[in-house]
Amino acid sequence: MMTYREHAHRALMVHHAKMECFLAKIREQEPLVNAVNARLTHHKIPFQFALTPELDAQFG
Repeated sequence: MMTYREHAHRALMVHHAKMECFLAKIREQEPLVNAVNARLTHHKIPFQFALTPELDAQFG
């Protein structure tokens, strides 16, 4: 049987792993998001940028 501290440690490790996945996703999307942002701005096209709860980039 796991102790309270072991459960808490495991929960923190899972949370940390999820955060690392989110950071990897952000790093992966960043060049594309920056390119789209630059192009829309250059052509003076109005837009809004948002992130979904899953950290997917959305332009609208």
